[in-house]
Amino acid sequence: MRWEELFADLERQVEAELADELDAEVADLAVAEDSQVELADRVRARLGTSVVLGARGGERVAGELLDAGSTWFLLGQGRRRVVVPLHAVEWVEALAHAAPEQGRAARRLDLGHVLRALAELEGDVAVTTLGRVVVGELTKVGRDHVDVVERPGRSRVTIPFHAITSVAER
Repeated sequence: MRWEELFADLERQVEAELADELDAEVADLAVAEDSQVELADRVRARLGTSVVLGARGGERVAGELLDAGSTWFLLGQGRRRVVVPLHAVEWVEALAHAAPEQGRAARRLDLGHVLRALAELEGDVAVTTLGRVVVGELTKVGRDHVDVVERPGRSRVTIPFHAITSVAER
């Protein structure tokens, strides 16, 4: 009888060690997986819900997350739409886990693609930078900059993408 108890005890010890090793492996895998998640993926997981983004310069942008690319977010504020470039985001409230990976086409839609599409609409927008809000029509979109013809006055202002904190519908 003592031998059976001894072997049963040994079996329990080995099972406990195996369970501990498995728990450690699972924790390591979770850390490794988390290290590959990008901020855009976590924000995209909130599609269709309200989000609050903090943009450079203290701008707080809140609204329903309507769409998200790898370098930009589209928020709805009632009938108004606002594009916030990822590079301008300083903080995001209440993020959850990452969304499923984006398709190839969606990953390729960068800020330039979004601004070109907005320029085709020929409507007025408000382009916010750290030092200025330029209201007017997007007329020319280059690889790393956009031209805005201001209203009123019709002067042309060229803004590098990296300076943009948001582009809002007017």
